[in-house]
Amino acid sequence: MTAAPGYRAQPFDPGPTKRVQVELTSAEHRSEIRVHCANGRPKSKVKERAA
Repeated sequence: MTAAPGYRAQPFDPGPTKRVQVELTSAEHRSEIRVHCANGRPKSKVKERAA
């Protein structure tokens, strides 16, 4: 995974797993991304916060 300029990814377990969670941070924002498969289809949830 490569983060956009100005962001860095926190350490994460790349799997294989049923659920993946990644947190991206910059000086101004934090984004928490969770993805899991429900009935064979990926389902995601994103939380945005100020840093």
